[in-house]
Amino acid sequence: MTDPDGPGGPRFEVGSRVLTKVISGPEHCRIPRYAQGRVGTIERTYQAMEVPEQRAVGVAKPEREPVYTVRFDARELWGDSVEPGCSIRVDAWERYLRPMTAD
Repeated sequence: MTDPDGPGGPRFEVGSRVLTKVISGPEHCRIPRYAQGRVGTIERTYQAMEVPEQRAVGVAKPEREPVYTVRFDARELWGDSVEPGCSIRVDAWERYLRPMTAD
């Protein structure tokens, strides 16, 4: 993965549409299940931070990745019964995000 503090920088920009990764199985992750496999928009980019699950399993020098605030329309997460115009924000490490591709 590109070093986010180096010349490559973060993979996504504010305004980018992303699809969140679906995590199956017992592995620990830092993205809520309700936000997995959903489409959102990058709202903010933070500096690179250590990936905490690597530190938790004993990696001496965890990778560093950008963290993003991703905004989801609440209807994307919970369907049409949600009041229009509501949104949810989730902070996610880059490893949990995929670029949206044009169909």
